[in-house]
Amino acid sequence: MSNIKELKIRAKEILNGNWGVAIVASLIVTLLSTGPTVTGMWTYFISMSISIFIAGPLIYGLTYFNINLINNKKGSIIDVFKPFGSQYTQTLIASLLTAFYIFLWALLLVIPGIIKAFSYAMTPYICMNDSNISASEAINESKKMMHGNKLRLFCLYMNFLWILIIWAIIGGLIIGLVNVILGISLAYIGSLLICIYILPYLGVAQTLFFQEVAQSNGLVTIIEQ
Repeated sequence: MSNIKELKIRAKEILNGNWGVAIVASLIVTLLSTGPTVTGMWTYFISMSISIFIAGPLIYGLTYFNINLINNKKGSIIDVFKPFGSQYTQTLIASLLTAFYIFLWALLLVIPGIIKAFSYAMTPYICMNDSNISASEAINESKKMMHGNKLRLFCLYMNFLWILIIWAIIGGLIIGLVNVILGISLAYIGSLLICIYILPYLGVAQTLFFQEVAQSNGLVTIIEQ
């Protein structure tokens, strides 16, 4: 298996010439997941509806985008919306179940919730790799695949932490300036800054991680059909 440095190098090589489409895909998912800024009694209802029915499947769509990107050396924005077709029910149930299970484990303590989040981390990849697998089966398969690999994925995330800190400092200065001059929502600007670099980079690196773990478990990753 590749070490973290090798995964990051390969991720950059794949993104070379694909940064534009990868950034756009991440921006689409981020903007559609957060939804419009509203006030009044409908705020909670709208936010919850977006989180439940749109945000989850969109994450799975971005996963499919990244899988095609590393397999075909190219990605299409249309890939982001694939879950809203025949796989909508599958991805919706899977996203709800994983969120619910993580919430239950987090009720015990924060650490168990985090550990379970890593256990379920491969669920989107498994679902987008097999449209016929059920949500529960995908979650169980993810748990098997992540046995002995949770620490490695954690280290991958931590390796991006310093990048996030630098962007947070730079982004904080930009956000403050933009907010004073234009009055644009801080949350939206912050999300856009993260999308520009971190989400595509981490997304491809994590997909490469999935590919290696999947192949070690005898699972062949999907190629765009």
